Amino acid sequence: MNPHTKNQPASIHQGFTLIELIVTLAVVSISLHFATASAKSLLTANRLTSQTNLILSSLYTARSEATKLNQRVTMRKKGHQWEDGWIIFADGNGNTRYDDEEVLIQDQPPLSRHFTLRGNRMIKDYVSYTGTGLTRRSSGAI
Repeated sequence: MNPHTKNQPASIHQGFTLIELIVTLAVVSISLHFATASAKSLLTANRLTSQTNLILSSLYTARSEATKLNQRVTMRKKGHQWEDGWIIFADGNGNTRYDDEEVLIQDQPPLSRHFTLRGNRMIKDYVSYTGTGLTRRSSGAI
């Protein structure tokens, strides 16, 4: 017999029991589930913030250009919905439609496919700013 192992049991096993392993895996699995859900939520919130800032930036650009040029500038959706993208142009004739002789200021590509953007009755198709920076409908209504 080895003198160094005299007081120890004959069979020493180091490691995990099956129960300990299952409990550990369950705890790790639950932790990963919550971490993944939080990461997805954070990613979605960041994408929404990014898309919102893009829209606001375009509105600010349209208003700024209207006051700088001292003429009507229109931001108009390109497709059936705003998420299809939009254009901003100096609307010299005030018809809120982009004509070949008008200056294109910005051409915004479609939003990410996960986002929907709808306007109410007043901004269903376009937002138009006058040279004073106020919004006006093509009919002259506010």
